[in-house]
Amino acid sequence: MSVARNYRYFCSDPGQAIIKKDIADFKLQRVVVASCSPRMHEPTFRGTISQAGLNPYFLEMANIREHCSWVHKDRESASAKAFALIRGAVAKAALLMPLHQREVSVIPAALVVGGGAAGLRAARNIADAGFEVFVVEKEPILGGRVVRLANVAPSLEKAIDVLRDDLAAVASHPNIEALTNARVTAVEGYYGNFKVMVDRGQGTRDTGQGTRGTREAASVVSGGTRTLSVGCVIVATGSELFDPRLRPELGYGLYDNVITGFELEQILSNGGVGPDKIVLPGKRRLPTPRSIVLVKCVGSRDKNVGNEYCSRVCCSATAKHAL
Repeated sequence: MSVARNYRYFCSDPGQAIIKKDIADFKLQRVVVASCSPRMHEPTFRGTISQAGLNPYFLEMANIREHCSWVHKDRESASAKAFALIRGAVAKAALLMPLHQREVSVIPAALVVGGGAAGLRAARNIADAGFEVFVVEKEPILGGRVVRLANVAPSLEKAIDVLRDDLAAVASHPNIEALTNARVTAVEGYYGNFKVMVDRGQGTRDTGQGTRGTREAASVVSGGTRTLSVGCVIVATGSELFDPRLRPELGYGLYDNVITGFELEQILSNGGVGPDKIVLPGKRRLPTPRSIVLVKCVGSRDKNVGNEYCSRVCCSATAKHAL
């Protein structure tokens, strides 16, 4: 048996009463609600059908408010889209399987993969909440890409100053252990109970700080694999630099005076672009430039090189370089 109802506010008490009555009268096995975002009232409707004796996960919602009526001016097109969403929700509802909530013990420790700006702040916040934290960083020092910058946009504050407090906290916090020169090789387990294998290589140091004159709190340990037991894993592995050789028309790799923005950061970090100061690893000493051209969006939104998205950083980085 199936039934369809049209009611203005199904999330209200009278609306929920209609749903529960229909479940009882028509012996319904699945419920589809076409209304607002699931973020708004999915818990409400799950509770409603649960009270009527159905598994709370026998509910499917079609968002025809935020996805249709609120965002489209063409009423006919919006209605057609709403019908399509509802048909999809009905088809999916027929395949729903019962789920059951249960409680399991959680290991009160966290693993943060990546010791850059995001990873350091995440580790610090979790540790301050009273939990044990492991930070795994593949490089020999913490700080990630940010620590290699001259300054950060838009404040133009020195990058090391931005990280200084978090580096110091990670070095000294009793709840944090930082493993540098280390990589995660395997993860086993389930939510709240993970076992993570970390390859520590040879001659690894447990490093709290090790950048630009900051104190290094380290103890030499032997190499090998270490198993960490944690309740959650935060992946903060940062970004990768685009290879400009994939855009050969720009001449990177052919001309010494074509460099990346990150290489420009290295120049600025080492004192600027004055006479005889421009030296890059693997490149000859470059003359003082008469002019500088900054090319934005290299590789961004480019299907030909596999990057169909915006980097979200090159605009602000270019403005910073210009300043």
